[in-house]
Amino acid sequence: MPPSLLQYQGELAAIAVALLWALAGVLYQRVSGHISSMMMNLLKGLIAIACLGTVIVIQGDFHPPLSLTLLLLLSLSGFLGITVGDTAYFQALPSLGTQKTMLIGTLSAPVTALLAWVFLHEGLSLGALAGMVITLGGVGWVIAEETPQSKTQSANRWTGLFWGLLSSFAGAGGALFSHVALSGTTLSPLWATFIRLLTAAISLFLVLLLARRKELNVRHVRLSIWRYLCTAALMGTFLGIYLTQVAFKYANVGIAQTLLSTSPIFVLPLVWREGEKVSLRAVFGAIVAVAGIVLLFTAK
Repeated sequence: MPPSLLQYQGELAAIAVALLWALAGVLYQRVSGHISSMMMNLLKGLIAIACLGTVIVIQGDFHPPLSLTLLLLLSLSGFLGITVGDTAYFQALPSLGTQKTMLIGTLSAPVTALLAWVFLHEGLSLGALAGMVITLGGVGWVIAEETPQSKTQSANRWTGLFWGLLSSFAGAGGALFSHVALSGTTLSPLWATFIRLLTAAISLFLVLLLARRKELNVRHVRLSIWRYLCTAALMGTFLGIYLTQVAFKYANVGIAQTLLSTSPIFVLPLVWREGEKVSLRAVFGAIVAVAGIVLLFTAK
């Protein structure tokens, strides 16, 4: 990286993560319908676990500073944020599409801040509260847009909205448990993510096994679907995790959080290329939602 850009490596990493998440979202959209949301979540997790495990082995970091309380908090975080949150996200994709599903995902930021205010007594300024309202308004404005497709699929839209909101709230709960777990500990984010993903993978496997779901047999999955899934997991989960760490290490936390939340803007040209309709209302709504997140993190 040129010296002139080195001072912005944290910010550039955060923007790269937002772009990777947008790309991964488009690929997951292609996979949805071919594999159940739970199985997609499980396979995505297993791929990321293999990558993270390889990094841990290469680093030789075999003795993480773990306590029973820390393990429990990270496990709860993984169950809420990944088992429930990511499964709900994948469930919302077929009904809402990548664009609206990712936009609803921006609500996890204000919900996390609100939960931290209620349960952890972290301060919230009037500016931060205004940011929450603006984000909610931007998301609601786009979701309420009437299109020919939404009129013919109103039931599916409400179902998708339920799953999208569940994903945001579960992700916020997972983030809260993760924040509590990692505050004041020397455990690396790499290990924390590994534990969260492992917990989610085990719980997803057990649910599928107990339900005797035929999805556990993946021999019917086409090679092209595997390519999309592996690429999305590598970009969105593995590389996303690594670059997020870089962002938080070298950039201001508020700026990093804001830049990480710009995925709904990056995804607009991607879904347009995929043939999904992108209206001016959707563009402005995404910008308004991200602007609300900017205000939320800068005014805290």
